[in-house]
Amino acid sequence: MTAIGSVRGIPVPVADTFWSDRVAVAASPGAMRDDGFMTAQPVDDYDEDDPVEILRVLPARYHEQFMQDYGDAVAGARRPEQYRHLHHVLRLWRLRAVAYSDPGYEARREAARVDSGDRTPIEEVVPDWADRVAAARRRRAEG
Repeated sequence: MTAIGSVRGIPVPVADTFWSDRVAVAASPGAMRDDGFMTAQPVDDYDEDDPVEILRVLPARYHEQFMQDYGDAVAGARRPEQYRHLHHVLRLWRLRAVAYSDPGYEARREAARVDSGDRTPIEEVVPDWADRVAAARRRRAEG
């Protein structure tokens, strides 16, 4: 590749990426300024948990509920112990947005709501289910 500039004396090839002062720098023709210097630009500034991206994907009928949950999480994130909850809320809503926007979602939801009878008892799927339930009840009773 042909070098289009340099950072601290290091030639920067077109479309190459490297780290300089803990900042990822992507060298591209658009990164070169008129004065011969380069601008640092994020390599990947896309965040799928970005509220704007979630709203873009989320069907409009869920926007109000999302905004309420998001607002509550932002208010709670002012307390350090609740900060991670904000990330959790955004991740859950991103996953919901993907599911809710799927064309077959409503039909699958309706099919699940209406008892189809095609179920397998948990005891057949998890052989020691009764033991697990009993152990969980004991733990809850103890404390």
